[in-house]
Amino acid sequence: MATSTGASVEQLIDEVTRIPVQPGAAMRLMRMLDDPRTSAEALGKVIESDPSLSARLIQLANTSYYGLSAPVSSAWRAVTVVGLATLRSVVATAILDIGTAEGLSVPEGFWSHSIAAAAASGLIAPRMGVDP
Repeated sequence: MATSTGASVEQLIDEVTRIPVQPGAAMRLMRMLDDPRTSAEALGKVIESDPSLSARLIQLANTSYYGLSAPVSSAWRAVTVVGLATLRSVVATAILDIGTAEGLSVPEGFWSHSIAAAAASGLIAPRMGVDP
């Protein structure tokens, strides 16, 4: 199906998923995923604030792997379909993609330093009485 601009819906979705995810939304989601009281609806609202992440997740939920009879059209429904572990993986992958997006560059060693800092923070936080 072509749109008025001549691009197919699939091409438009592909273009949207290439947009880097907003770092703030991704980090907020990671914090929310650590809270067992967070609802799929609350996660969906944050996901829908980021077009790229929303498109990625809905596209994943609509794959044949999940075998749904009706297509998923909302982020909160996609969360319930793919599950929290898969959502965490999608968000983590999107965060890593932020630094490799076209036109963006990160200093050498940035990601290894970030991972080490996150791991250290995760070990120190409980000792300080705060949520990792």
